[in-house]
Amino acid sequence: MTDLQLQQLEKAQLDAVLKLDAICFESEPFAAVWWQKALTSAGASSWILSWKDRPVAYCLFSEIMDEAELLRIAVDPQQRGKGLATDLLHKVQDALIERGITRFFLEVRASNRAAQALYHRCGWQPCGRRKNYYPLGDALEDALLFSREP
Repeated sequence: MTDLQLQQLEKAQLDAVLKLDAICFESEPFAAVWWQKALTSAGASSWILSWKDRPVAYCLFSEIMDEAELLRIAVDPQQRGKGLATDLLHKVQDALIERGITRFFLEVRASNRAAQALYHRCGWQPCGRRKNYYPLGDALEDALLFSREP
């Protein structure tokens, strides 16, 4: 896939990102109010990877001082397996490092092996576990904590 463009999310792209989020996280999409905050709140950093002016991947970080937490990352299901998430995460990490970020954090479901592989490829390391953190039907699932330092 050529002609990919990385940019920070703008209001004009919000509807397309909301639709993509609903497709990627059908059981738990972010509420529109959270995406509105991503556009307007200090400390929110949302990025999209577009192809032909259509978002195909996005990520959302929360920044506090010199630290950033990855809150969400997704790729259009029709575009998966092309390295877009790896490319997006590397580029956004580089941009955040240029803005002064010195440490990254995230949490991921213990069962989400694909996401964990992505984070390893992008230099993240496991650093902890939150027991019974995510709902999983009638049960609970652990969250694995990852961090990365440039």
